[in-house]
Amino acid sequence: MSLLNFTKLCAAFAVAAGVLEVIGSLRLFDATSLATELLYIATDLCLLLGFLAWHLYQQEEGGTLGLVGFLLAFLATGFIAGPSTSVLGMPTYTIGAPIVVLGTLAMAIANLQSGTLNKITPLVFIVFAVVAVLSQFVPILYEPVSFPNLIMGIGFILLGLQITQGRRA
Repeated sequence: MSLLNFTKLCAAFAVAAGVLEVIGSLRLFDATSLATELLYIATDLCLLLGFLAWHLYQQEEGGTLGLVGFLLAFLATGFIAGPSTSVLGMPTYTIGAPIVVLGTLAMAIANLQSGTLNKITPLVFIVFAVVAVLSQFVPILYEPVSFPNLIMGIGFILLGLQITQGRRA
């Protein structure tokens, strides 16, 4: 399989990650249910491939900022993927989620600088980062819908569709 086709395959998983993020943001299931755990595991695995697609698509143009952002987002997503657990008494999500946000923000800024995607997609990810930070101080951004996850999901859908179609800005 060529690198281009592999990147497009990973981008299809980015779309799946986006759809799963949107579904998860609607909080349709009990937070402690098996269905919710499986949804989060599937979402995180698709996010890993989505971040990989994004990196592969802009690896040269993204520069150091794009690479650092990718590594932060990818590794932190891997850290929080799977069933809920704790490290040193802290939930892995509490440790990893802010790092995912930071990495996503770095990749979006690198993308705006390089111009490999249309401007809307990285701007959606920047809005996601801002809303994710604000949601720590404004709890209404999580109820009844998790707006950070909703916005992130939209961003991954846009990202994946643009990459699978092979369009550059």
